[in-house]
Amino acid sequence: MSEEELEESIQWEAEQHIPFDISDVNLDYQVLNTESAASSDVLLVAVKKDKILNHTNVITQAGKSSGCGRH
Repeated sequence: MSEEELEESIQWEAEQHIPFDISDVNLDYQVLNTESAASSDVLLVAVKKDKILNHTNVITQAGKSSGCGRH
């Protein structure tokens, strides 16, 4: 399946299994194996957006940058 088809499939599967409104979460995934043409293992991670915002706010209040750049 193409990358676009994979993303659509993962989005659909996530909506079936995540107990929150899908618009309230950030999703990411990693294909773990591609040995079989018939199926692949995929690691799916979902985090509620408000949890990320809470952590980002704590970092900002501590006077730190929440960016990933290295100095």
